[in-house]
Amino acid sequence: MKLRLLQGALMVALTLYVAPARAQEKCATDHIHQHMMDSDPHYRQYFENRDLALRADGDAARSNSTLTVPVMVWIFHNDGPENISRAQVLDAIDVLNEDVQRLNSDTSNTSNTFKPVAGMGNIEFKLATVGPTGECTDGIVRVRTALTANAPNEIKNLVPADNNKYMNIYVVKTIENTFGGNGTILGYAYFPNPGQSALNDGIVIRHDVMGRIGSATTGFGPNNGGRTLTHELGHYLGLPHTFQGGCFGNNDGFTDTPPVAASNSGCNWGNSCSNESPDLPDQGENYMDYTNGICQNMFSAQQVARMESELNGTRSQLISSQNLLETGVDDASALCAPNAYIGTPSPYVCLSDSLELFDYSWNGPVTARQWTLVNTNLDFSQDSVASIGFNAPGTYTIELNASNGQGNSLATRIINVFDTVGIVPGYYGESFEPPFPFGTQYQVQPNEMAYSWNVDTDVAKTGTQSMSVKNYFKTAGAREELLMPPLDMTQQTASTLEFSYAFARKTVDDQDELRIWVSTNCGVTWIPRMVIPAAQLATAPNEFFDEFEPSPNQWETATVNLAAYQSREHLLVKFEFTSGGGNNIYLDDLKIYETIGLEENSVEEIALYPNPVRDQLTIDLGTLEEVEIEIRDLTGRLLFTGRHSGQLEMTTSAWTAGTYFAIFRTTQGVVSRKLIKQ
Repeated sequence: MKLRLLQGALMVALTLYVAPARAQEKCATDHIHQHMMDSDPHYRQYFENRDLALRADGDAARSNSTLTVPVMVWIFHNDGPENISRAQVLDAIDVLNEDVQRLNSDTSNTSNTFKPVAGMGNIEFKLATVGPTGECTDGIVRVRTALTANAPNEIKNLVPADNNKYMNIYVVKTIENTFGGNGTILGYAYFPNPGQSALNDGIVIRHDVMGRIGSATTGFGPNNGGRTLTHELGHYLGLPHTFQGGCFGNNDGFTDTPPVAASNSGCNWGNSCSNESPDLPDQGENYMDYTNGICQNMFSAQQVARMESELNGTRSQLISSQNLLETGVDDASALCAPNAYIGTPSPYVCLSDSLELFDYSWNGPVTARQWTLVNTNLDFSQDSVASIGFNAPGTYTIELNASNGQGNSLATRIINVFDTVGIVPGYYGESFEPPFPFGTQYQVQPNEMAYSWNVDTDVAKTGTQSMSVKNYFKTAGAREELLMPPLDMTQQTASTLEFSYAFARKTVDDQDELRIWVSTNCGVTWIPRMVIPAAQLATAPNEFFDEFEPSPNQWETATVNLAAYQSREHLLVKFEFTSGGGNNIYLDDLKIYETIGLEENSVEEIALYPNPVRDQLTIDLGTLEEVEIEIRDLTGRLLFTGRHSGQLEMTTSAWTAGTYFAIFRTTQGVVSRKLIKQ
């Protein structure tokens, strides 16, 4: 017989459900528990003072009436498949209720050995109709954020979740694994403990194991059957894994779940422990093992009693009559005004193409809608799917007005329209000085409009202007995009993109990131070319108390090889900055030039002096003959062109101080040299 005490490892605040086929270590419970014991004195005191004895003989008091739990589902998405439908959410809640109440269709698959101890819970989960701030809701809130990929636990801070009134389920694309184990994490949950915050509570789950339909028919979903949510619910209501403690430990504290040597996987299991009496096989069909969800079909009676006990104890505030009234779970017929939302496969389009737009409004049914191109008189559709074309490149705003009998809401979406004809770089430079074609050639795809990429007239590496993101004020996870005008690379040899940047973190923990992407199909898909994480992105010491403005020596230069795209007629380049809690970022002196093509000894023959130059420049071509020379400023403006040999003297006193490029073309290739004018 198993001992009836839960040992320390069971009281860990966080447990994980990891995809079995991808990991040797299935759960980081002990690691997380030890971390919390070491770092949280309140948790340690609670744990050490708690009465751990459980009535594990099935005699625990059972509820005579149904225990109703209000649920809020928070969907974090980035316009991908993780933005699951309401139908998929409802299906996931159905699985939860069926499994807890033992109304699941596969109860006949429970082995004859364990059918007598299978539990039937008196618990029901319902979506709330009144949200945390008193708003009308259908129990599902959608938040667009780049943090949904590799989502950290702190993603919860983006929403006003109240863990005293709701069981909060957070749906994400993928989950960050910093919990000490290996493998793909499908979900995790926090055990109940008094005074826990919303950050350290609730269930986090991948979209493709949420329910049985929609995106759950892909990825890890087919073998899951929606049971990851059931598994995490068990943790949320105090259940450890059935394999806790192995054969000779104190196990999970229940006598109707036999000891298990280690977690099972797949759909095959045997008898891993033979030291108990009676000697029973592993209960692999239990939701709290790591077997495939489609092979799970039961909680034990004592597990069910434990879950009901937690709802009548530590989580009793959830099921109180006052809370049920305040969260509106008994008013399933409540109808809310819709929250308008515009979906599109891509916010980028070329003049030759049309753009499809989808009404992805949520929170209430849409009975009427109007699509409008802002700043025009064009109302172009009233359908749930709309299409629009454009006759000039630039940045446009689409508006959707969605309504029903309860009210209406407006949503806007920035659309970037590009010319079908690209700029032929040869040499191309942009230092963002007036007149800068912002909004027509250079465009932004904003996440937070107030703190997106914008022209900065106070900071520059050269000249008087740069581009910046005022990241000091931004929400972590917000992603801001700056797009260059399209480039025609067909007349280029191998080319290089060069740019200067300046950035400071607030603290060493900041996770900001700059990525450079290219697209060869007008933004339908993007190819990453460079990633600069926060530690490498920082060009100055941390600055916590004030906005960062770089000094002249706090700039760095980066280069991106574009040689693979030299035959492309239409190449887009995108600078994508993702906020991770740091300070401001600046971008300046952007240029594209042909990569060196001369032999090394020929390159060494070319000399420019003095450099930096003031009034008189000497260009020495050595033994090279008939070299075509171009000198351009950072805007690409041509200052000098000619064909020369030997040595050339040039007066530069009339040039504006700044950075220039000298391009030398011979039959052997092309070389570019930077020139500084003081």
